[in-house]
Amino acid sequence: MEPKQNKKSILHNIIAIFMIIVCVAVIILSVMQIFGIWDKAINVSVPLLGLNQLGMAYTQWQPNRKIAYFSLGTAAFILICLIVVFFVK
Repeated sequence: MEPKQNKKSILHNIIAIFMIIVCVAVIILSVMQIFGIWDKAINVSVPLLGLNQLGMAYTQWQPNRKIAYFSLGTAAFILICLIVVFFVK
């Protein structure tokens, strides 16, 4: 019996690497915001969180649709909050 190989597509791997880069960027920007290095860093990190949720929805679409739907919902919520905050300022 041969073991199953869990091969992912190239696009799936690219999106996974993109998600890691976005997570690192969010962490760096959040630290910059907390320590006051860049006061507007939150304006960049929140949209990146939305992109991360969209990437998670893509990667989880086949294995677990419930997580994918939740990720799409959170990405939509983040987008709505960004629009509201943009127009309130």
